[in-house]
Amino acid sequence: MTKAAQAALDEGLKELGKSEITLRLTYGTDESPMDVFATYLQNAFSSLKGLKIEMVATTKQDRIYNKQKKGDFDLSVTHWGPDYGDPTTYLTLALTDNNNNYGHWSNAEYDSIMGKVSSETDANARWQLMIDAEKILCEDLGYIPVFEKGTATLQNTKVKNLGIKPVGVPYTFEYVSK
Repeated sequence: MTKAAQAALDEGLKELGKSEITLRLTYGTDESPMDVFATYLQNAFSSLKGLKIEMVATTKQDRIYNKQKKGDFDLSVTHWGPDYGDPTTYLTLALTDNNNNYGHWSNAEYDSIMGKVSSETDANARWQLMIDAEKILCEDLGYIPVFEKGTATLQNTKVKNLGIKPVGVPYTFEYVSK
């Protein structure tokens, strides 16, 4: 961890009047690679003086429908796959009134911008609104995205019209020609 992380932790501990805190890191043991990632986070955080990480191992079902839904976590390792091919599939998760906003992060400016996204008809203006909303979300650390799974595909240049989709079944071969 960096000096900046230690400095931020030290400042937070001072504000709390504590020399050490323990955070519960909840993860699903049946969700690889989330279990591996949780262990990585525990090891990374252990380098910070004054921070202890308590690992809370559970199943995906218990994590989502009990612990997260009830707010019974400090940190939670989770993942969200896109439901459709648009950034709002992720951005709407952070809306104050979204049922999947388990951390209960709330920002009125963010909600207002996302309200404009849903009705904006100009593609460039809509895109800029989503960038503005994401900046707020990232600066406030409402969610901390760590990685996005993806794939790479080699395609022979003689193959034409292969449909590649961002979600669901990855390829459509219906219109392929060679």
